[in-house]
Amino acid sequence: MDGLASDDSKMNLILTPQLPLPLDNQMSGAYAPNTERAVKSDTAIYWEWVSCHRLDGYEADTIAKFVTAMGETRKVATVKRYITSLRMFFRTRGGDNPAKADVVIWALRRLARQYSTRQKQANGITSEMFSRMIDAAGDRVADLRNRALLMVARDTMCRASELVAMNASDVSIAHDGSGTILVRRSKTDQEGQGDVRFIAPDTVDAIAAWVEAADLTDGQALFQRLRKDAARLGRLHRQSVTRIYQRMAKVAGIKIHVSAHSTRVGAAQDMMARGIGMADIMQSGGWKTPRMVAHYTANQAAARSGAAKLAKLENRY
Repeated sequence: MDGLASDDSKMNLILTPQLPLPLDNQMSGAYAPNTERAVKSDTAIYWEWVSCHRLDGYEADTIAKFVTAMGETRKVATVKRYITSLRMFFRTRGGDNPAKADVVIWALRRLARQYSTRQKQANGITSEMFSRMIDAAGDRVADLRNRALLMVARDTMCRASELVAMNASDVSIAHDGSGTILVRRSKTDQEGQGDVRFIAPDTVDAIAAWVEAADLTDGQALFQRLRKDAARLGRLHRQSVTRIYQRMAKVAGIKIHVSAHSTRVGAAQDMMARGIGMADIMQSGGWKTPRMVAHYTANQAAARSGAAKLAKLENRY
């Protein structure tokens, strides 16, 4: 009996390893905070599943089984993210990486073939919707902030995390009334080299109105949380951006669901529809490859395709 108890103890150590998550030690700070949080969360999900099923979490076959099991209830993109996180986890352990084994790759391919891999695209805030949201915004201090936030997001195509990281001192104004704003760090700029994005004259005016009303100084966050009495409470939270857009859309009578990503998607769609080239769209939104731009603008590209041009020449529409 003593021998069996000892074996069980050893098995428990295998099944529920007390290991530091990868971004808690030597890799900490090497990735964006959102990436670190995702890896920690995804890795915890894996080890909990391993423990419940009493499997060896360091075996490639176990990871392949995990892929299959997760595919029954999760989206393909989510399962792929889990495996990316596990690859980062095992990379910190050294030696062979079981998450990169062929059996895991095959499991992912089977999953992708079994279920559609096309991700649901965020609804874009296109030009018409953008104008309605701006026009419907009121004149309270919070409305001035929200109007400036939406206009900066539209011009810069920035993500929520990039918008809330901006400071008042990041805005520069040109002689013609237009301006630029510094994007200090982005998803595709992990080294923090920074990027400068264009902002239109009306956006510069909207920023100026908000800055004056909120009495902001150069060293402070550009977009701030506000109390009901308009007192500032510090830098706006990333999660608040979606809620602000949704409230603005509701006031404007827009029924479709919008998110923080909707300004990015909508601007790309409008650029494509107006004949702006892929390289210019990529530069404007900070994309390194055309893959996501093509995903966002698939409908606009189809409307400019050879088939669409032929239909027009044939007077079919």
